[in-house]
Amino acid sequence: MSRGIDPSVEGYDPDVYFRLYELQRDVESMRRAGALVAAGDLARNPDHEEMRRNAVQMRRAIRKRVQLWDGSPADAMELFGETGSARVDGDLAEALTYLPKPWVERLAKSDVRVVSVAETSTGRSQFSGGKTVEVLDEDSSELTIVHELVHAMDQFDGEFRRRDEEFFSNRTAGAEAKPLRILTGNSAYSAFESAYEVDDAYSYYAYKDYRGRAYETSSMGIQFLYADPVGLKERDPELFAFAARQLLGG
Repeated sequence: MSRGIDPSVEGYDPDVYFRLYELQRDVESMRRAGALVAAGDLARNPDHEEMRRNAVQMRRAIRKRVQLWDGSPADAMELFGETGSARVDGDLAEALTYLPKPWVERLAKSDVRVVSVAETSTGRSQFSGGKTVEVLDEDSSELTIVHELVHAMDQFDGEFRRRDEEFFSNRTAGAEAKPLRILTGNSAYSAFESAYEVDDAYSYYAYKDYRGRAYETSSMGIQFLYADPVGLKERDPELFAFAARQLLGG
């Protein structure tokens, strides 16, 4: 069982705890069978083919425990409209199949839209904080869109966001915020982007400091959970368990 998860904590759903235990057991079984591999740091290689294979395997495992959206590409277009790019249209339709059905329905009812763009203010795909997910067409992938739609869930689901706030606060307690450029060695980050230097972080970006306006813990955690579950479970078991808990319903 991953450390940091205590089923006696008030508000923790025992059914979710059991499903989390089963999912962790499945990850270990799939790893031993060679169905999952530790694909490495997703931030350094987001399109790695092994990560795509991992994501498909994890989707099967998660679907056994929670109802994921199973609509067609036409259904996706009806809910979210055309993105303006055939590539992004396809990635959006695939991305939705990684998300619980109630999430997709909530986002659609909240009028969230996904659009293809040539550039953004950050140079990365992003959720604007309003109702629009902007996807850089040349860098589009289903897991990138999953990441951004989870940011939208943070805005439109109060309980989802409360769990993000609680986990982030507990996980970063006592840690120091430092520039991402220093933590990651990547000069592409602006001088104003910082994150907490937490122990055993799979990625410091998951603990980025938005001063309480937003969080990366669910969006990065769920993206990592699909793409590199073995690496995430081994290197940052708290984030693995939290991301799984969000997907499994609390």
